[in-house]
Amino acid sequence: MFNCPPRLANDITVLSQVYPLSYSDDFKWLTVRDFRLPPGFNYITTEILMEIPRDYPRTPIGVSNYVYLRPDLRFYGRRLKDLHDSVTPGWGYWAWFCYQWIKWDPIRDDLVTLLEMIRTDLTNPKTV
Repeated sequence: MFNCPPRLANDITVLSQVYPLSYSDDFKWLTVRDFRLPPGFNYITTEILMEIPRDYPRTPIGVSNYVYLRPDLRFYGRRLKDLHDSVTPGWGYWAWFCYQWIKWDPIRDDLVTLLEMIRTDLTNPKTV
């Protein structure tokens, strides 16, 4: 039986007021559903799968752990440069979104802030 750290439990609770969520029993994986994408994408909403670092929030999601998006996500018909095919064991087929350069304050920022940072980066992403 795993216990969820209090800060992570609070951040999950806050995020669940904004998005439908699911998470693994060990709190290592979090899935956000109905994430609204900026204009230009081939979907209006998508799911995001996030691997949660054990020392969250000191280490933000996406730096030593991964953020995953659907592999067929396109921006104005083009593939995102920072989207890399990957297979996530036990969680189906996802593409790893290279999201490592974020300005994160572990005291101030939370999961809602993280998703808004991701949305900002997806507003005009580099494509190939």
